[in-house]
Amino acid sequence: MPMTIFTSKTVGKGIKATQAWETSWTKAAVEKKRLLFWENRHEGNPQVWGHLRQIITEFNEQTLNELFKNIGLTVIKGLSLTQDSIGIMYNIPVYVINNPDNYGNITPEKISLDEVFLDVSGQGVNSMRIKMDANEAFGNLKYKIAESNGKAPQSVKLFLGEMNIEDWHTPDLLSLQNFAKILVKFSNK
Repeated sequence: MPMTIFTSKTVGKGIKATQAWETSWTKAAVEKKRLLFWENRHEGNPQVWGHLRQIITEFNEQTLNELFKNIGLTVIKGLSLTQDSIGIMYNIPVYVINNPDNYGNITPEKISLDEVFLDVSGQGVNSMRIKMDANEAFGNLKYKIAESNGKAPQSVKLFLGEMNIEDWHTPDLLSLQNFAKILVKFSNK
């Protein structure tokens, strides 16, 4: 979805605060994209996704905070990125959490989730090609790599060229289009 994100302006309060944004898509197209996002949450705990969806639609801040407290997630970057007790990241894009400052008049013919293919390799790593949602946190990829290589998730370091990829980074945030090569290194943790 074409979006302009305003890095110097925020919308929403508390854990629902995100950067402000606008799109050339119509309101109906954005709503369809949001629904598609929720229908395609397969990684992590389905109950956690259900609670997060309920929290996003809640307008009363006290109720919202109570709901969030009850699911036991750690806030990394507001509702945009949270983590459960076993290390699974739950990444929710800004377009799902808050409405844009402005909608446009474009209704795309096809609305789909954006995906990126990653070639993952490194010394002592089982090389693999992974399909990842463009708004999925790389922390989930670290967890998968650790699991498939018998390592602890905190020992996995991901690199895009020379850049260290943080757990909360997403392919969208790093402006990855359709394909990228990711280098894996293991630390002694």
